[in-house]
Amino acid sequence: MLNNILNCYHLANKDEISKGKLWYLEARNVCKNIAKETNTPFIVVCGVMAALSPQNYWEQNIKDCKAYILDSNYSPATYGQFKRKAEDIITMDNPTVKKICKVLNGQKITRFFLNIYSRRYNVVTIDRHAIAIYHGTKDHNFKYTPKRVAKIREEYKKAAKIVGVKPYQLQAITWVTWKRINKEVI
Repeated sequence: MLNNILNCYHLANKDEISKGKLWYLEARNVCKNIAKETNTPFIVVCGVMAALSPQNYWEQNIKDCKAYILDSNYSPATYGQFKRKAEDIITMDNPTVKKICKVLNGQKITRFFLNIYSRRYNVVTIDRHAIAIYHGTKDHNFKYTPKRVAKIREEYKKAAKIVGVKPYQLQAITWVTWKRINKEVI
């Protein structure tokens, strides 16, 4: 399965490698801009962005994050449970990384939050695309368990070491590449 990750990386063009390496930095800058525009703490914006991300396209996620921070009656393009998590983060007293991670309470969205919030967290966001890349197909019968996701995360770390990038950068590079290959909207 390591080879599937490496194969996807090797299918990346120069632009995708560049975009992937900078993806989380750019996401961080998006959150900083939303924080400034909405007068909301940066850490809260990152948490809300992560909370509203499941099954959401990135551009829609950005729109939803900003709109929901400005208007709690706004209906983001995600499931109700994630809207509640976003609300809990927005209304949190003295938000901290630990408190936000506790509210997010999911492997994907917690790591997505950490990757966006700071580059010092060397964690890998394993989403449905990373799982598909790992299996080499969208048509897999993956049974989601913490142990299986941890195995995929470790394979991304190994692959990142082989190609000489940070694990979160490899995840982003392969995500961008996978989207192109499968003609999906980012």
